[in-house]
Amino acid sequence: MPLKKEKHQHDSTDVIKSQITPLNNSTNTILPTNENLLLENSYRHLTSTNKTNFSNDSAIGLDHLSLIRGHKNDLDVLNNRFSNYVNALQKKSKENNDLQKKVDIEKQKHKYLATKDNHELDTQMNELRTEIDESAVLTEHFIIKHDRALKELALLKDKIRTEEDNSYVKRRPLLEKEYQQTSVQLQELKRSCEDLEKIAQASKNQMNLMNDLYKKLEDELHDLTLNNIRLQNNLRTIEEQILFKKATYETEKAELGNEQAKQKQFYTDELGKAIEDIKYDFQILLKHNKALLENSYADRMEQAKTQLLAYETTKQQQQPLAATRISIDALQNELKQVEKVRQDIDNEYRPLVDLYLIKQKEKNQTDEERIRLDNEYNRLANEINHLTQAIEVGEQYWFSVHFELETYRKLLDLETSKSLPTINTTTTTAITNNNNNNKNHVVLSNGKDEHIPIEEPRPTVTIKKPDVQRAISKTGEIKRRNTKNAFEEGSIFICNIILGRFDIDQVQAGFISINNAATHCVDQLLKGWTLVHTINNGPECIFQFSDTYVLRARTRVRVYSNKAENIGNSAVASTRLIASSIPVWTSTNQGDNVKIVLLDDKGINRAQYSETWQ
Repeated sequence: MPLKKEKHQHDSTDVIKSQITPLNNSTNTILPTNENLLLENSYRHLTSTNKTNFSNDSAIGLDHLSLIRGHKNDLDVLNNRFSNYVNALQKKSKENNDLQKKVDIEKQKHKYLATKDNHELDTQMNELRTEIDESAVLTEHFIIKHDRALKELALLKDKIRTEEDNSYVKRRPLLEKEYQQTSVQLQELKRSCEDLEKIAQASKNQMNLMNDLYKKLEDELHDLTLNNIRLQNNLRTIEEQILFKKATYETEKAELGNEQAKQKQFYTDELGKAIEDIKYDFQILLKHNKALLENSYADRMEQAKTQLLAYETTKQQQQPLAATRISIDALQNELKQVEKVRQDIDNEYRPLVDLYLIKQKEKNQTDEERIRLDNEYNRLANEINHLTQAIEVGEQYWFSVHFELETYRKLLDLETSKSLPTINTTTTTAITNNNNNNKNHVVLSNGKDEHIPIEEPRPTVTIKKPDVQRAISKTGEIKRRNTKNAFEEGSIFICNIILGRFDIDQVQAGFISINNAATHCVDQLLKGWTLVHTINNGPECIFQFSDTYVLRARTRVRVYSNKAENIGNSAVASTRLIASSIPVWTSTNQGDNVKIVLLDDKGINRAQYSETWQ
């Protein structure tokens, strides 16, 4: 039974081997030859024709059983190896099929591209052939035409030669006449050439004169440019003087503003009082005269009425009609006299009324003058405000220009100090390496040592900040500088800030502020970091941060001087950073140069601040 099973398995492997064949064009198909050899050896051992001699001996039976068990174990191992081999062979065949498909696709693509390229090349070759054929035809035509032209040219040359030989005798007198005419023309041309030379000489002299004049004009232009520069400088000084005068005018205006308002109010009150007094007196006089006139007019009217009644009663019957008419005429005359008296009274009142109208007109004029003065005052106040704004803008522009110039100068000095091996060509330098703080000690000609920090080759960013932005106190109030003295003495406050990753943004007498607000800022441990403070390149005052102090990202820290006032709560004061060796951070003396440098633990300059009062 085992032999039949082994034979059946051997036949099945032969069938599988006959059915599974590798790809012809595949290069990745590698037959496991060692396994085939092992399998063939194993099957050859198992399928050998040597028969075992069975006997009735028990020892031989035991050996036969052990041999059968060994063959069975070997057969199981071979079955496992064969199944693994079949699986691997199927996997390889699948991979070969996939590769064959990819190769077929690539071949089709390559074939399509090759046919397309061949078609394009064929079309191009056909076009070239047609062009070559056309050019060949054209060249043949050109050669034929060229030969014909050569023949015609030879015939023409022969004809011309014969005609010249025949006509030379006839043309000789004509040629002599032409020669004489040309000689005459040559003489004329010679004379004209001489005239042109004279004109050229004259023009050359004139050109020299023009060159001299041009040089003079150029010198004058140079003088004018120098005068223009001088005038510009004078104009600049005048503008500065005007700015100073405007500043003084502003102060005087501020001082005289209250006085002017007081004077205006005083004259307004006095004028109102005078008008009220005149009006009151005129009203009293008018009332008095009106009462007198009314009384006199009433008395006379009563007298006229009584006389008229008495006359009518007594003489109505006695007198004739003519007498009555005469009495009526008399009464009319008396009435006219009364009207005349009333007219006289009106004439007496007329000057008073005219005086009242004149005073009223004067009052209106004073009101108009007061309104005009108010408008003029408002206009002048607006002009003064515009001038003050222009002065502030010009002042900020002036400070910004000088700030940029000084910043560029500092950057240029830094670049030259980095590129040059020595600070000055006239000084002798001796560079010694210091392993503790990595600084250069430069020995100058006067024997003074300077400590220059070695900066890493990193970009130095400069940020321009106006004085109003920089000079902000602790309470948020803006510190105003004495610009009047600055304009008066012609001095300019120069402030340079050279930044690395940090920024010394606030510098006052009591404290300085270090800002960690770069683009990609992180929390910085200030272990070994120091602040170096110098005045006029004098002795250095050094403040060292504690080893555990951390400056957080996008925050600032204040370092106070040892004379900082208004420290406040002792608990808050105990947490502050106080530089015990630094009395003040800034100096207000003219010409003092204050320099503050922030150095890291390797001695690299991370932020620098310099301030000069010139």
